[in-house]
Amino acid sequence: MSGATAILNATAMKPYSYICRCINRRLSLYLVYLGLRQVVLVKTLSEVFSTIVHTAVWGVNKIIEALNWLIAKLNSVGDKVAKFFGGTLHAIQQVDTISLILHKSITSILSAILWADYIKLIRWRW
Repeated sequence: MSGATAILNATAMKPYSYICRCINRRLSLYLVYLGLRQVVLVKTLSEVFSTIVHTAVWGVNKIIEALNWLIAKLNSVGDKVAKFFGGTLHAIQQVDTISLILHKSITSILSAILWADYIKLIRWRW
């Protein structure tokens, strides 16, 4: 009777299904880990590019502000010279700075490019 009970217990346990479940769980966790890691990488790269674009826009705006200051001084001197000689001066137009809307659109375009490459990578891998 004990031999039959041992065989019954061994077949009831089904160790191969337990092993398969363990492998399946570990593989699932690993795939979730890889997916999250790639999403975090893409988000990090998106933030890095956003910071680079923000810094570049800030630098260009500072250069434009310096040029506008120079244009204002030239217009002031030109106006005084024109008044001295009794003429008129057509003032030089100042340059517009990069707006927040343009800055956000540049950032969103770069982010869309990154996400599109990420989607292509996922489709290629699977």
